[in-house]
Amino acid sequence: VFRLVESSLEELSLLNNSLSNVPLFGNMSKLVSLNLYGNKLKDIPEHSFDGLTELRYLRVERNQICSLSPNALSEVKANLELLDLSGNCFSAIPAQNLRNSVKLMYLDLSDNKIGQLPELKDLTSLKQVRLDGNLIEKVETLAFSNNPKLQLISLQNNNIVQIARNSFDSLDQLLVLLLSNNSIQSIERGMLDGMKNLQQLNLRNNSLTTVDQNTFASLRHLTTLDLAHNNLKKIGKGTFIHQSKLFWLDLSNNQLTSFEEGTFDAKIANILLDGNKLKCDDSFDWFVRYLVTNRVRTFLPFQPEISCASPEKYAGVRLKDLMMKKANDTLNEGMKTLGFGDQGQRSLISSLIPGFRSAQPDSSALQNAAAGLPILSTLTQAIPSMRNMPALESGGAVAGGAANPQLNSAIEQLR
Repeated sequence: VFRLVESSLEELSLLNNSLSNVPLFGNMSKLVSLNLYGNKLKDIPEHSFDGLTELRYLRVERNQICSLSPNALSEVKANLELLDLSGNCFSAIPAQNLRNSVKLMYLDLSDNKIGQLPELKDLTSLKQVRLDGNLIEKVETLAFSNNPKLQLISLQNNNIVQIARNSFDSLDQLLVLLLSNNSIQSIERGMLDGMKNLQQLNLRNNSLTTVDQNTFASLRHLTTLDLAHNNLKKIGKGTFIHQSKLFWLDLSNNQLTSFEEGTFDAKIANILLDGNKLKCDDSFDWFVRYLVTNRVRTFLPFQPEISCASPEKYAGVRLKDLMMKKANDTLNEGMKTLGFGDQGQRSLISSLIPGFRSAQPDSSALQNAAAGLPILSTLTQAIPSMRNMPALESGGAVAGGAANPQLNSAIEQLR
């Protein structure tokens, strides 16, 4: 079939052709990429790839292969860089077929029926391994220790309940670990050790109830952390004390009501809170100040705005409106204490928030005057950061009165 082009063909795609047998390829000595996606193959017989001495990319996903002959890949595995066997019916990783695949960098065995995660021996060049959508229940100790060049491990959509201590040991180059949609109930000390350069960790849709300062202690370079759709009721004080580079933290759809003071210290630019029943009482004030000071976004454009669930006087109030209202209340009380009248208060606000037209008080005098009032002192540091925030269109009212459009405009970026 391929006789006319076999000496020059470099890429061959036979996807979705209802093939039930691997065709004869002849002497395609220059073939680099072969795609057999979406056929009806049940086996790859020995010697199927004889003559394909330069083959580097082999895709056999979405077939009906449940096992491989012992030497099915013997002719090509020495040069293979990518092997995709996803969407078949393997019950175990075909370890013998993969052995000595020293150049293999990308291995995809997703959407099979693999129940156990064996060691992937002799795959010293492996950079990415995907085992999503299988039946794996446990990640064993040193499961990937033979693969020191791994940069991505994806174990999403399995039945993982347990991660043994040091499961990910000696993975200094690992950047991404995806564990979403499993049944993990806790992360104990040592479970996440060995990945000192990890940047992205996804634990979305598991069964976690709490995290503390030991949970992520070894992950000093973490930038994104997804803990959405768990059963988190508490985040311990100092949980993120070592994550100075963290800028994306998804806590949406948990059972969080409040945060102990000191839970967050360094700036985290995005803390998503949708789907939590927040209790906006006095103990919540410190968190409001943290959000203002660090200009933290708490929801995405396609998500509903964050509102308080309790106490009753704040039930249903948008978090951004509460931030502005509490800031104004504190300023008013502080200004009265300092002897400022209504005109002085208006002048102060005009100096802090764009859109107000009145005389500008001396900012250094304000800072000095406020120094004796702890809460006001904090706000005079926090609120000037609003000045440079780009305004977004918004609406809504503050509890107890209509929202001022200038205030809404100023606070909009603090979502």
